[in-house]
Amino acid sequence: YKAVDTMRAQIVASVRPYVCLDFVPEGPVIEAVLRNTGVSAAHGVTVSLTPHVNINLRGAPQGSSLMTQSVSLMPPRKEIREFLGNFAELEADNASLRWTGEVAYFDSARREFREAFTLDLRSRKNMPYIGRATIEDELQKMNKNISNFLQSLMK
Repeated sequence: YKAVDTMRAQIVASVRPYVCLDFVPEGPVIEAVLRNTGVSAAHGVTVSLTPHVNINLRGAPQGSSLMTQSVSLMPPRKEIREFLGNFAELEADNASLRWTGEVAYFDSARREFREAFTLDLRSRKNMPYIGRATIEDELQKMNKNISNFLQSLMK
């Protein structure tokens, strides 16, 4: 019976959702990224985080949507991103730049999964970064440069 139980556990592990949360620096700002790296959908995804993260929008602090609201359906290999602020804003709320938490969710068979995690941004605080321009940004710059060039030719 032990071999059958092991085989069942391996099958569940190979087809289940795997949801994780990370804080990802995108240049000078930080985004929370909730990602399902599994091969099946996750249902009723909730995130608990200690200490809480406040986002300052228009000068008013508010709780993070990813940490205060549940996600009813998280498709496989998809992610949700939320702007959190810059390092100074996060550090003002939490000087340690360290959080602990748990992501809880169900698969389609209503099996519950709980993933504990620790996020530590101290090592990323002073990392240099290279800005990433989109194709749209680059095309706009090229268009402006060509326009400026044509104007200088007409003078």
